[in-house]
Amino acid sequence: MVYGKCRTSNLFHLPKSSIDYHTLIFQHSSIPFFSSTRNSYKQQKFNLYLRCKNITTGHCYSSLPTLATPSFLVYRSLHPEISPRPNGGFNLDPNRVLDLILESLEARPSQHQFYTGLLNQYPCESATISELLGFKLNNYASNGKDTKGIYTTIALLIQANILQLSDIYSWLTPEDSSMIECHLKEENEAKEIVRKLNVISTKDKDKDKEKEQERQEEESLKEDFKNQEVYLSNQKIQLCIALIEVGAWEHFVEISSRFPDYYLMSFPPVSQALCQLVHATIEPIYREVCNLPSRLKASRVKPLDNPLAPQPARKFSDVSATVFPMLLVLGPHLYHDPGLMCKVLRVARVALKETPVGEDGERSNFYFEFLSVLDEVLLPSLSMLDSNPCLAEEIWETLKIYPYQHRYRLYGRWKNESFTQHPMLMRRRAWLLKKAKFIMMRITKETIKPVSRGIGKLTHNNPGPIFHYILIQVQLYDNLIGPVVDSFKYLTSLSYDMLGYCIVEILSENKDRTAHEEMIISPWLQSLSSFCGTVFKKYVTDLGGILQFVANQLKSEKSIDLLILREIVQKMGGTDTLEDLTAEQVRV
Repeated sequence: MVYGKCRTSNLFHLPKSSIDYHTLIFQHSSIPFFSSTRNSYKQQKFNLYLRCKNITTGHCYSSLPTLATPSFLVYRSLHPEISPRPNGGFNLDPNRVLDLILESLEARPSQHQFYTGLLNQYPCESATISELLGFKLNNYASNGKDTKGIYTTIALLIQANILQLSDIYSWLTPEDSSMIECHLKEENEAKEIVRKLNVISTKDKDKDKEKEQERQEEESLKEDFKNQEVYLSNQKIQLCIALIEVGAWEHFVEISSRFPDYYLMSFPPVSQALCQLVHATIEPIYREVCNLPSRLKASRVKPLDNPLAPQPARKFSDVSATVFPMLLVLGPHLYHDPGLMCKVLRVARVALKETPVGEDGERSNFYFEFLSVLDEVLLPSLSMLDSNPCLAEEIWETLKIYPYQHRYRLYGRWKNESFTQHPMLMRRRAWLLKKAKFIMMRITKETIKPVSRGIGKLTHNNPGPIFHYILIQVQLYDNLIGPVVDSFKYLTSLSYDMLGYCIVEILSENKDRTAHEEMIISPWLQSLSSFCGTVFKKYVTDLGGILQFVANQLKSEKSIDLLILREIVQKMGGTDTLEDLTAEQVRV
């Protein structure tokens, strides 16, 4: 005889061995029933006795949602003595029970804490769960079912250390090698576009065909989202999205390390999911230091309902420890969320102003770590946007806190390195240079107004390549100085500062500054000096960099660069130097 007694510790009990005979025991009252049915029947099954209900696998599945509700858990903890227990013994397949639990978790991911706690007590290995989920993935893919729920289930199990990432990763398609091959192909195509840009063709151009090609290139830049079929059929990309959404940051980084830098971020759903995770992480500190007036209603980002997710940042040290690593993984793909860029810039601006400077001028770690964020994330992300002067001014308000040495270093990497590291930035740079050449061919005194607006739109987010090309044209044709300077009236503060760097970079090139056996100054230096004086007179720009350059040249015993200083002083002071004076001018 086996007697059932009311127990409150466990809902049901499963034997630890998965090979032996399995039973699922439900207990309700002290009513006895016979268990020695093996003597009467050869078939392995139990005979329910008296008033026992016919509880089957379906009843087990239907009971899980009720047991996972918060109200039931609270009621059971307050009144354990009256918790009902059906009785009976069943010969259930443990793998089927595991499948039922996983399906219930897939349908109710918000109650994941109950299910992960239940699976932690279930006598099953990670390999068994991975096989079961792997077959589910293949079945869903072949039948065209929605697989978002199962990827969320996998992510939650990986985050709770119930499922090992290495076990399930082998079931996912496609292979890593094929994904890396696609990335290299895309990179080579971008390099080929840049190479063709520098090729001079002597053939007659078909204007209609050329316009159609430019229109297609412009549309391809706007359609920066990859083909949806590429990432919808990619199980590894779908798992990465689910890992980010549940806050399993460390496990996502583990997958990301298998691929080239920023490859996973090039898929828009992945980068957008990570932007939402950064939003949830930076929200508390942002509301504390940059809160809006009470009259304005701001949309707040809810934190993740997951204790294993990254904790929200409440101090500036939390921002550098938690938010900055996420931003560095995002890289230039932060451009998907300009609002998040503004949040990061405003929090960093407050932190840079409030962080004290040491007695010996030593700065905090935040001061230098944010330089890396500007270098690898914010400035390249700005280049991917289409003419956003407001965001450029927002970056300048934070960037101007740094001295010109740090700013010029950032500008150098932004102009010369960032556009060569990312395929999408290579394409954008090629498109920008085509537009710049088109505008410079049509710049005159009569067309200065529409041309200046076009130059302003191009330089709001990508000033470096545009200014470099314009300065080359100014060195060759000095009659462009006046129209070009007039066309700069729509530039942003960031663009003006970048212009100062580009001038210093051009002057730093190893070019002959004299001509005709050092008898006269080279025309390119005269044109560039006149351009510097004109532009610095008309627009407010930081002269620290160019003045330091002239001082360094004097230290190197190269006084010819004083021509630049002379032009700046004369133009800004409103004076002019005359070499040949007449007698009347001398008397005056």
